[in-house]
Amino acid sequence: MLRNYFRVAIRNLAKNRFFSLINIGGLALGITAALLMLNYYRFESSYDHFHSKADRIYRVPMSVTEKGQAPQTFAFTFPAVANAMKSDFPEVEEAIRFRKGFGLIDLGTTKVPGLNGFWVDEEIFTIFDFPFLHGDAASALHELNNVVLTKKTALKLFGPGDVRGKTLTYANQAFQVSAVLEDIPVNSHLQFDFLIPFKKYIEIIKVRGGDADNSWGWSDFYTYVLLRPGVGPGDLESKLPDFTQRHKGESMKSEGYDMQFHLQRLTDIHTRSAYDYELQGNGNYAYLDYIAVASFFILF
Repeated sequence: MLRNYFRVAIRNLAKNRFFSLINIGGLALGITAALLMLNYYRFESSYDHFHSKADRIYRVPMSVTEKGQAPQTFAFTFPAVANAMKSDFPEVEEAIRFRKGFGLIDLGTTKVPGLNGFWVDEEIFTIFDFPFLHGDAASALHELNNVVLTKKTALKLFGPGDVRGKTLTYANQAFQVSAVLEDIPVNSHLQFDFLIPFKKYIEIIKVRGGDADNSWGWSDFYTYVLLRPGVGPGDLESKLPDFTQRHKGESMKSEGYDMQFHLQRLTDIHTRSAYDYELQGNGNYAYLDYIAVASFFILF
């Protein structure tokens, strides 16, 4: 019986070749388009989910409103915020800072441009899961002159093999490779080629007369916190207005502006962030919903 069905179907297809080609080709194109769109939806929605503690990791952005002006939103904040949150709130297990690095890497005989690095607190590996190829989390950024490279960066700078112990110069400072990470997953909003200890940055800025550790007036530092198990974001978020008043109240009163710190879930940063000065371009979750709906309509 089934064989007869196939025979009839084949005869009908052969009899109406043109329309059969249109129908089958259209169905194939529709399935292909829908699968591509759904795969894009899946990829965009997967950002930063590979971290084992992703459900407890939050970024601390801020908003500033001056008199008569629309609110300004910033993905970054001040260097003092991380330490203050860790000391002020028992809900915070760990807090770290990222500061963008700029400049060339000097290998002595050659200078390498175009690499993206961060000055970052050594506790980064307590919060984030970036797998190691060589080295370990405990010692990777422990010393002032440590530098951690990604696999592709190590290959670009020094060639294949274990490059730990190799030296380079960055920001007029000598660093020694202490560890190498596997290449950063493309679905991470944190993309970098190398990491250098934030405490070294503090030292450099201190020599110049600045304070990259306790300043409440110098922004451009990206702050991330790890909440303790069982702590919900609402438990901490309700305390942030008092926290802001405690540390910025006098400044807000004398200079006539309002400021608020916020909590932003790590897995929301790529698709749901409305803050300015992101580390990289973001997606838009509303558009992703349209893509998902459109893919089903194409199939229909």
